[in-house]
Amino acid sequence: MKEHVLLDEEFDGGTYVYLKTPHTRSKESERWFGVVDLKETWTYHWDVRIQVQIHAEEGKAPMVFPTPDPEDPLTYNKDDPKHVQPDFSKKGRPFWYEEQVRYYG
Repeated sequence: MKEHVLLDEEFDGGTYVYLKTPHTRSKESERWFGVVDLKETWTYHWDVRIQVQIHAEEGKAPMVFPTPDPEDPLTYNKDDPKHVQPDFSKKGRPFWYEEQVRYYG
């Protein structure tokens, strides 16, 4: 992923990361007399996982968003890799916002 990072900027609330996305490209395969037999198109998008942590008091655990529904007994555990590390192969994990950024170019 590092080869796609154009710029990262720190700010009080975290980091902005600007990424370079490959251009959309197409390839046509011809068979007989110029008739297009197959057209392949490659498009690219970024899957984004975001977790917001607010450190309200020194020495206390941060508030982490998004949170499960109030009825859900699950609590954030800083020692649980599923709560701390993003997983791009799965969706719907607690404590992670999911977005997909598409590039059309």
